[in-house]
Amino acid sequence: MLRCSVNPDDRDRAANIFTGRSSTSRDLRCIELRFRCNPGRKDIACYGPDSIFVELETKDIYDSPAQEKDKRFIGTYAVARNITIRKKYESELELQKAHFQQLFENSPDAIAILDDTDKVVNINKGFEKLFAYSPEECRNQHINDLIVPADFQKEATALSKVVLSSGLAQHTESRRKRKDGRII
Repeated sequence: MLRCSVNPDDRDRAANIFTGRSSTSRDLRCIELRFRCNPGRKDIACYGPDSIFVELETKDIYDSPAQEKDKRFIGTYAVARNITIRKKYESELELQKAHFQQLFENSPDAIAILDDTDKVVNINKGFEKLFAYSPEECRNQHINDLIVPADFQKEATALSKVVLSSGLAQHTESRRKRKDGRII
């Protein structure tokens, strides 16, 4: 029954998971498999033309308590949950992440991603080119310590507070300094 319901691309993996169960004494916690579905059914959200994603939470069953040494594996108990919609959203999120990553990496503008304490998480090539810092030099450093001249520290700190509290980008013109100390 299981082998004929599992998507053909997942059959070998499913067979390995379930036929190998009797020779081991470890419990599987969670398995994700694609199952075939009838495309005419309107009550099940299919992923692609003929598959649904199912998460199986499993627990092995033995003929004696699990802590006994001579226990014998007799089967697996599983609870199945349709996770097709979750997988669809995960796929869309991965696509959006890839799109954002491309925009970030290829933007000619200097972009720094900061954490909630104003420390650099990542910089793009535009930032590297403008300020002459490598990502390794910037990572975990306070942005204002890296690129703000001493006489603009108050302004930069105030700007950082506004951005951190509101979550909104601020548009302003100011002066900043490169790694070599040159003001831009």
